[in-house]
Amino acid sequence: MKPLKLEFKGLNSFSERATIDFAPLLKSGIFGIFGETGSGKTTILDAINFALYGDIERNPDKIDKINYNCDALEVSFSFDISSGGERRTYLVERTIKRKSGTHSAKLFEYKDGNSVAIADNVKSVNDKITEIIGINKEDFRKCIALPQGEFAQFVNSVPAERIELIERLFNLQKYGKALKAKLALRENEADSKLSLLEGGLSAFEEDTQEALEELETRHKALSDGRDQLDRRAKQAAEDYAAKKALAEQKKLYKAAAEKLAELEGKKPYFDRLIKKLPALSVCETVCASAETLQAVGSKLRTRREDCTRMSESAQKLRANLADIQKKISDGNFESELDNLLSRYNIMNGMMPLCEKFASDDAELKKCRVSYADMRSKLSECSAKCEKLRTSVGEKEKVLSAMPQLDIDDYFKNEFRGGILKDEYAKSLGYIKDLQAEVRTYADDTPLYDYIDRELTRKAKEYCDLILTVKDAKINVNEELANFRKKLEERKSREDEVNGLRTELGKYELQVKNFSERVTELRERGEKLSEEHKMLGTRLKEVFGKKTDYKRAVADARAAYNSKQNEKKRLDGELDRVRTAEAENAKNLAAAEAECKALEERLNAAKSEMEARLKDAGMSEVEECRALIGEYGDYKSALENSNRFTAEYASAKSEYARLGSIVGISDISDDAVSAALTLKTESEKELENCLREIAVTADRAKNLKERLNKKSELKKQYETARRERDLIGKLKSLLRDNKFMEYIANEHLVNISRAASKILIELTDGRYYLAYEDNNFCVGDNYNGGSLRKVKTLSGGETFLVSLSLALALSSTICNRSLKSIEFFFLDEGFGTLDGDLIDTVLGALEKLKNENFSIGLISHVEELKHRISSKITVNKATESHGSTISISC
Repeated sequence: MKPLKLEFKGLNSFSERATIDFAPLLKSGIFGIFGETGSGKTTILDAINFALYGDIERNPDKIDKINYNCDALEVSFSFDISSGGERRTYLVERTIKRKSGTHSAKLFEYKDGNSVAIADNVKSVNDKITEIIGINKEDFRKCIALPQGEFAQFVNSVPAERIELIERLFNLQKYGKALKAKLALRENEADSKLSLLEGGLSAFEEDTQEALEELETRHKALSDGRDQLDRRAKQAAEDYAAKKALAEQKKLYKAAAEKLAELEGKKPYFDRLIKKLPALSVCETVCASAETLQAVGSKLRTRREDCTRMSESAQKLRANLADIQKKISDGNFESELDNLLSRYNIMNGMMPLCEKFASDDAELKKCRVSYADMRSKLSECSAKCEKLRTSVGEKEKVLSAMPQLDIDDYFKNEFRGGILKDEYAKSLGYIKDLQAEVRTYADDTPLYDYIDRELTRKAKEYCDLILTVKDAKINVNEELANFRKKLEERKSREDEVNGLRTELGKYELQVKNFSERVTELRERGEKLSEEHKMLGTRLKEVFGKKTDYKRAVADARAAYNSKQNEKKRLDGELDRVRTAEAENAKNLAAAEAECKALEERLNAAKSEMEARLKDAGMSEVEECRALIGEYGDYKSALENSNRFTAEYASAKSEYARLGSIVGISDISDDAVSAALTLKTESEKELENCLREIAVTADRAKNLKERLNKKSELKKQYETARRERDLIGKLKSLLRDNKFMEYIANEHLVNISRAASKILIELTDGRYYLAYEDNNFCVGDNYNGGSLRKVKTLSGGETFLVSLSLALALSSTICNRSLKSIEFFFLDEGFGTLDGDLIDTVLGALEKLKNENFSIGLISHVEELKHRISSKITVNKATESHGSTISISC
């Protein structure tokens, strides 16, 4: 991973926004972060940590991170990383609000020059960052920010301290104290589990195989007796069912006898009905014919009345038609409509001229008002111009009478002598003071004599000049004041004249503009007045004395529309009357034809009714209606007769069938009750037997299950006991952290091998590193590969060994993520190095850097700052502002 750009604000001592572009810094391979102690150098690492993982190791409290002058902490960090053979660029942004404590985060990926959001909350950003970089926040701090001083201590520390550091860096606590704690916890859990299983087994002490066999024997005996009880219960149930059925049939027999007696009482009525059925059928037809005859007669009377009414209506319609035709003939509508339409079209065609006449009239009035206004303004401006010309003439006469003043001439004439004499006196005094000062350094050298002669000559020269200048005893200040007063007075007069001339020029320009405008308005008014007069004459020819032209056009249109509507109304009335007359004639013919048909139908109905009465053997319709009133309509009477006949035959048959059943007369309620009692007792004995069988079967089943559980618990108990014994053996083997120390030493051997490769490269093949007998040793290839302890090394050599170990440790931690290290920071550790050792440090770092690997040094050492060209300088916060940074490359 390579950093590209970092921006942050409100973090620790930084109250203003700080921006770091890493691209130019990383070009040189090595850059530095310098500043005084407490200036905020390490805050840059804190900002990167917070941007990536949302946390700061030095200050885990979120709100305490925020600068007291800021309302929020804001960090933006862009970086790129190699993934799948290509470089990918990401931008992460985080914000924490002081007031609410809300933490927001967003992660973007740059694709084809555009940013695409791939995570938009704190959890998803944290997970995605770990996925992209491949290491968590703890490993990132160990790989990227290397506390160099700590690794120097690591080289020279005793084995126990070294093991403790390896344990912390590689999280080996799980193989030491944490593992022992886990075993102790597992041992306690195993003891608890064993005690629990022992308690569980004690609950099954009374559950034995003998008790199970006893229950099974009892269950078999009950099952054998169940069959006999089942047969007895079935026999009793069948006997009870037979007696109960016989008793029910006896009840039906009594009901059948009552029903037959009831039907015997109705039989005479239905015998008479059967005899009257033929006549009843004919009577229905006779009554229907009588109703038809009455309806046809009523309808015939109604239609005859309609014929009379329609004949009278025909006469009225003919009279109305003649009246409408006369009105249309007398109205002369066609010629009047033509005249009205022609008048409307002429007036309507004149409307544009009417509008122009009105607009010309308004414009003419406006022109007259403007003309009068311009005349007034012209008169007023002309008077002002005349007044200003008079005033300018008077002022110019006064100005021309005043003398011309020139300050150069004035000085030459009045002040030349006095000013020069004063200046010569000042110069003479300066030369004499200078000569006195020089003589204080009395010397016999030629230079001293030359300077003294020159100063004497200059002093004599200025004395002669003073004597030659005319003495002018004048009051310079008073003369200057008089000159200034005269000059100001003339300037005031000139300004006044110039101001009046400027004002006069303005008014003369206005007079010219007003004159042109008056001429223009007069010409415009004359032209408008002529056009207005001509239009008025034309409009008067069409509209007469009317001046409301729109109203006149509307009246003409209304007159035309009124006449046209009247014509349409009469035409419509004529059509309506003609249609009504034709419809009335049509209806009258239809009514007359219908009357004739009804008369024929009435005669036929009378003949048919008389024939039907004769067939029924009756003389009057009322006799038929009386028969229907007694028995109802023929269809209902026939259905009632058939239903009674069938019901009577069924009742008689049912009574005979039930009376033939054997024993029906001997059955009683007491016999049925006795059979029910025997059935109930037999079923109860069977139910008790079945219940006891079920209870014994369930108890046997439960006992089997408990015996199985008891057997399973015994197996679990044996397994738990073996597990507890195994934990005890493991606990004894892990005593005194031996296992963790073994793993830590393996890590140290691997790290020393990796560090040895780096050390060989840094020292051009001279030194290599080995880890033997729990101590680091350095081999010297220039001295036959002999080993010596690192405590015997010089300061520069110790630094190289420490740096090699730091890089090896960082690489080992980072390799677990399968990601390469492309940059890291060395934080402090250079304060005790002298100039030669600093050369050694920089030389070693120069060998490490390349285009894919950059190094950042964090230090407050001034000499180191001057030797590194690419650097970030952190300036300490003051009362007026927070920490600031400056970058130089």
